[in-house]
Amino acid sequence: MSYDLLTERWIPAILTDGSAVRLSIRDAFTRASEVRRISADLPTQSFAVLRLLLAIHHDAVGFHRSADVAASLRDGLDQSTIAAYLDRYADRFDLVHPERPFMQVVGLRTAKDEASPLEKLISDVPNGAPFLTTRGGEALRVIPAHEAALWVVHA
Repeated sequence: MSYDLLTERWIPAILTDGSAVRLSIRDAFTRASEVRRISADLPTQSFAVLRLLLAIHHDAVGFHRSADVAASLRDGLDQSTIAAYLDRYADRFDLVHPERPFMQVVGLRTAKDEASPLEKLISDVPNGAPFLTTRGGEALRVIPAHEAALWVVHA
């Protein structure tokens, strides 16, 4: 099983034409000029995804001087450099990789050898007493991979 964040469409966005779409990481860069905003369910999710994309861009391009930032703002994204970076580190963007899942630790358990439930990851569900929440029951046992990706990045 695999869920490649570089190619799977998991980033919710609003385009400049007003349409709502989900983008992969590669799409977010290649279609950057069409994206009005990242529009996850919570503003903190949107911000977390934006920070991830900025970190990728920064690492790929190597912003170490203000002139580099100015050039990128003036000339647009250096698509070939970003694509080469994503190709080089492609194996690090699999959400469910058996040995190196994206932003996770394989086999992480509590001292009592238990795995934490989803309410530890999903911040809009109160821990312990889910009072006044829109999510419960089956919606707290299983979530789709695109939503899991958002919550992992958010955490």
